[in-house]
Amino acid sequence: MVPSRGSFNGGKRDSGLVPKQTAFHFLSRLLYPEFANVIWKHNRFRGLTNEESAQILSQFLQIGFTVGSSVDLLRDAFAIASKYNRSVYDSVYVALSIKENCPFVTADEKLAGALQNDISNAILLRNWNA
Repeated sequence: MVPSRGSFNGGKRDSGLVPKQTAFHFLSRLLYPEFANVIWKHNRFRGLTNEESAQILSQFLQIGFTVGSSVDLLRDAFAIASKYNRSVYDSVYVALSIKENCPFVTADEKLAGALQNDISNAILLRNWNA
């Protein structure tokens, strides 16, 4: 996911799932089942209760997302994937962050490490101060 420029109200975060004033661009139309699958795994294998899972899903579904197309980014994404030996899927998000001139936030340490010398907007999730 790529947070849009100026998407955080004064840089302050809410205590909820994500900041309420956040606009995120997601390129995959599979965003919703991908997210639900993560919640399911935490429910099934990591002790998240059914009630907690339902609450997280409800909060998630209230977020206003912009679902865009990756077609216009494929050439750039393929070049990034080839240069950094990363998947085209991940590289589409990197290409979007470059196009939108906004941070690329990832929990993938290997991906962030591969990009760090050339793509300054790549930020590890644990280091992200929105």
